[in-house]
Parts: sequence; C-alpha cells; structure tokens
Amino acid sequence: MAFVRVYCGQSPSATVTSATLATAHLDLSSKPAVIFRIAARNEKGYGPATQVRWLQDVSSTPSSIASINSQPINVQATNNSQQVSKRALNLGTLQEGSFTTPVKRLKSDDQL
Repeated sequence: MAFVRVYCGQSPSATVTSATLATAHLDLSSKPAVIFRIAARNEKGYGPATQVRWLQDVSSTPSSIASINSQPINVQATNNSQQVSKRALNLGTLQEGSFTTPVKRLKSDDQL
C-alpha cells in the first residue's frame, strides 16, 4: 500500500475527487478505512504531518470504494508559524448505508 499524491502546492486547501477515491486501496483484513496523510513543509523541507483514518462500516463495505457519491472531498489546512492544522474535512452527502463519517475518539480521564 502506498500513498497517492493528490495535491502539492502553496494553497492551504485541496480537493480529492471521486475518481481518485474510486482507485484507492481498501485493506479489508482488519478495520476497513481510507487513510489521508496531510503534510506540510517549510523552506528547509521540514514540517508536521498527520493521518486521518476514515473508518468504513464493515457490514456494508464493498470490495472497492467506487460507490462513493460523486461529490469530492475537500481538505483545508492553515499555516501559522510553520504549523499546520486540519481546518475542515467535508465528506459531502453519502449514499444510504454506504460509508460512515469520520469519528474522533477521545480518551477518558481514566485511560490517560
């Protein structure tokens, strides 16, 4: 499995088209997910990176993600003092029962 570059440039936003998502690899051996890697670099080539796992519903996950709605995914980031943070991940409208939306799981105090 390898990451596919969908954008490289100065703008703090990018669009991942449904055609790119349709060719993405889904590993069905554990928890099916689409993984986005968002990275930034400064003039010296260094910078932060983060990964976003878009977990898929196991009961309705097809062998490919070609059934994703034709609306593209928009990813935006801001650059303040060489730091990049995720501003928005708009997944658009999904077909009924196709995929679940990203969920951020927080640790409770007793897990820390």
